[in-house]
Amino acid sequence: MRVLIIPFLIGRKKSALEDILKIDLSGLNDDKIYYELDKIHKNKISIENHLFNQTFWKRPESYKFINYDLTTSYFVGYNCDLSAFGKGKIECHGRRQVLLGVLINSEGYPFKWDVFPGNTAEVKTLKQNINACKTRFKLTDKNVTLVFDRGIISEDNANLIEEAKLKYISALDRNQIPSCGVSLKSLNGLSIEDKDASDIPIPQGFLNYDDELYYHDNGVIGNKRFITGFNPTLFIEDRNNRDEKITFF
Repeated sequence: MRVLIIPFLIGRKKSALEDILKIDLSGLNDDKIYYELDKIHKNKISIENHLFNQTFWKRPESYKFINYDLTTSYFVGYNCDLSAFGKGKIECHGRRQVLLGVLINSEGYPFKWDVFPGNTAEVKTLKQNINACKTRFKLTDKNVTLVFDRGIISEDNANLIEEAKLKYISALDRNQIPSCGVSLKSLNGLSIEDKDASDIPIPQGFLNYDDELYYHDNGVIGNKRFITGFNPTLFIEDRNNRDEKITFF
């Protein structure tokens, strides 16, 4: 069984696909696309290359930052060869899953997608995308930065990105921060009296970015730059959750 991400299929009636392609899609239905899955699968590389060329040559600056994200979907039954039990969203628990990955430029246009077995660790999915950026899309000399969440970063992935002459932006788990040599401003002394974000004292040395983010630039440590963020809204939520758990116990 083929598993593919079909661009624009979901929510097709609300998309701009008809205007972009200059064709009438009123007679298009899901079954007609399903009949073409084998053909789409065989031409996946060509489709990706076409999407990249169409977006890159129109606005090459939109590839200064490339977002990489993953999600899971589940199946009922056992006929999908790629499906497997694994970690995923709550609604996927106890079901056979696949892991969907997509590369998107800074304007929101997807240009590469992958489907992985459902038990694939997120951190293991980045290598082939780094290689694609380096060899197929020739982005290593374009000052490109990859952007992804903390589930994807590892020391091996960081080394692969640096070897490909790319850069990256990611978050770190709390327990990873001390090992990086970053000196955190202590937040333990902050108190919440009336649960009002406007009254929360901002840690010393943090600068305002917008209404929900303050940051402290820790500078370059080794060959990496570290920035500590403080979100008053999330701070309130964390404290409230902690208070609820203490009360429960």
